[in-house]
Amino acid sequence: MLKVSEVSRRLNVSQGCVYELIARGRLPCHRIGLGRGAIRVLEEDLNRFLAATRREKGEEAPRLPRPPKTSISFKHLKPTWLPAASPPSGGRTRRPGERNARSS
Repeated sequence: MLKVSEVSRRLNVSQGCVYELIARGRLPCHRIGLGRGAIRVLEEDLNRFLAATRREKGEEAPRLPRPPKTSISFKHLKPTWLPAASPPSGGRTRRPGERNARSS
């Protein structure tokens, strides 16, 4: 059985990419231990994954559907903390084409 780090080295991708493949169900894994458990991938499963992703020259890769767009909300930020487009400190906002008083 291979660790995530070993799988990532063999595929020459980041460990995050391997975790994503596992989360999407494209790469089968086993969880061993208590709690969430350590992730292990069988050599045969890795070989099957590689065979399934193989493309011949000129063969187009299948297009995967895009995940639906969701609005991101930052739970740790409160709207009152964000200033309402306030001008930079120390002066008023210049209009387009208006020159700085010092540059005259």
